Amino acid sequence: MASLPRKRINAARPFASSSVDYCGPFTVRIGAKRSRATVKTYLAIFICMVAKAVHIEVVDDLSSQAFLDAFTRFVSRRGPCLELFSDNGPAFISANRLLQEELVAWQNKGNQQSLANMGTHWHVITPSATHQGGLWEAAAKSAKHHLVHLVGAQALWHSQLQTLANGLRRA
Repeated sequence: MASLPRKRINAARPFASSSVDYCGPFTVRIGAKRSRATVKTYLAIFICMVAKAVHIEVVDDLSSQAFLDAFTRFVSRRGPCLELFSDNGPAFISANRLLQEELVAWQNKGNQQSLANMGTHWHVITPSATHQGGLWEAAAKSAKHHLVHLVGAQALWHSQLQTLANGLRRA
């Protein structure tokens, strides 16, 4: 068995080196109180590579913008994420491209020093090598198992799903 990567054994601030995966879909009710309309929503599971701490954000859909919104909420709560690991899902790849474009535009505004201090370097695992993402795949499996055990097939409101996700994060 190979040695663990340096990112997993070197001491660092929590969530400075993180990984992310999606979990779901979950059914969420929308509209008025008596409405039966539902949509699919997902959970973004962020895992600290060193401490294995988990941060969960509710994501409205699989779009790049929805992931960037969840990533912004994650960074505003947990601090700058210097390195982010993920599988090569389409939402992650396009979000990475959008972030790189925004970083280039931000650099053009004269903020090179801040960017060097706070930039996120995104690592994507090799395609068809899911064994490389065992840490975040296990966290996503655990979160989905516990949420399905609590909720079953019931459709929740968005705020209820957010409350349950926050409860799982503290568990």
